[in-house]
Amino acid sequence: MGIFNSKTRVQGSSETLSNDSLKEINRSVQHRPFDLALLTILAIILIFGTVMVYSSSIALQDGRKFASYAVNYFFNRHILFIFAGLFMMGLVMLVPMEKWQKYAKLLYIVAAIGLVLVFIPHIGQQVNGASRWIRFFSFKLQPSEFMKFAMIIFVSHLTYLKMNDGTLNHLRKGVGIIVLYVGAAAGLIIREPDLGTTIVIISIVFIILVVANINKIYIILLMIAGSIFVVVMIYAYPWRWARILAYRDPFNPEYASSTSYQLLQSLIAIGRGGWFGEGLGSSVGKLHYLPEAHTDFIMAVVAEELGVVGVFFVMLLFILLLHRMFRIARRAFDNDLIFNGLVVHGIIAWIFVQFIVNLGVVSGLLPTKGLTMPFISYGGSSMVMLLMAMGLVIKVDCINRGLTRARKL
Repeated sequence: MGIFNSKTRVQGSSETLSNDSLKEINRSVQHRPFDLALLTILAIILIFGTVMVYSSSIALQDGRKFASYAVNYFFNRHILFIFAGLFMMGLVMLVPMEKWQKYAKLLYIVAAIGLVLVFIPHIGQQVNGASRWIRFFSFKLQPSEFMKFAMIIFVSHLTYLKMNDGTLNHLRKGVGIIVLYVGAAAGLIIREPDLGTTIVIISIVFIILVVANINKIYIILLMIAGSIFVVVMIYAYPWRWARILAYRDPFNPEYASSTSYQLLQSLIAIGRGGWFGEGLGSSVGKLHYLPEAHTDFIMAVVAEELGVVGVFFVMLLFILLLHRMFRIARRAFDNDLIFNGLVVHGIIAWIFVQFIVNLGVVSGLLPTKGLTMPFISYGGSSMVMLLMAMGLVIKVDCINRGLTRARKL
């Protein structure tokens, strides 16, 4: 079920390279070549997303809600978010992986504090009844996005430690402790409320634990517990249950003009696009019919303007991206860099789950949930944190290549 077997060596054992060797490799990382294919795919996705944000948001200023906004407001800010993310990606790559391990718990604590701050008046900002943001000058920061990043590093570190001392499959000393930390963060996020992000974080941790080869009994129990949690959270909030009913019958007149309106407009846009689309810039849905056309439902605009072919193109890009990332994770495991491999697998899970959920929601295969399409949707916190995560992936790749070259010398 997992990556490891009983003979797998763990990072830091006597059979791996010495700490001095690892530090030397870290110092020389900046001189090592990168995975050009990975960077090219990521660049294409970012460029494609920028074009689609421009197209999907171009008419927003014509509406009452955004009438006071400058021309190309969302397009300009999207570019700003990308450059900010690339800058942070560069900073992330400068930090040795040992430092990320050392300060993993601190990252988790800072992220948890951020989740608490959203509930404090005059610090947190409430939008449509949800307290998910912190106002910072003209920007809105979303701490739950940082928690995804911090959770991957912290759980990977904790999992590695438990693997190293042989207590990972111990309920009280191993997997139980990890579940408690995840539960604390999930409890804060679900209070915002934000079930979608909660599901993403739980999925990330679940994948990391599966990759680490936890006992199959725990896997089954976690799946059951996760399913029960989601069902309870849906029933606990009437508006979530209304979304489920609307999802089951979106064309019902009772929901068509309210709960399922966004889904219906998305389906109409997809239907108009057909196989080859109406042409770039020719979407009708984005003309104030489809809510959140530049964020959560941007793929509906892609389908309308570029057709099924355009959607398949995006899917291909993500398949290639995740494939390159998976290769990097496997090479890290082959090099006995367990923490590095777990981190990359966590990032893979993050991107994959959000991609699948977003595409499922837009196409009506899943109930409506507000999750962005990674690297494509408009959203500053999401873009910056995802690019920071990619900085970790590139860092691990550089270390892998450094080790490979060192062995050839």
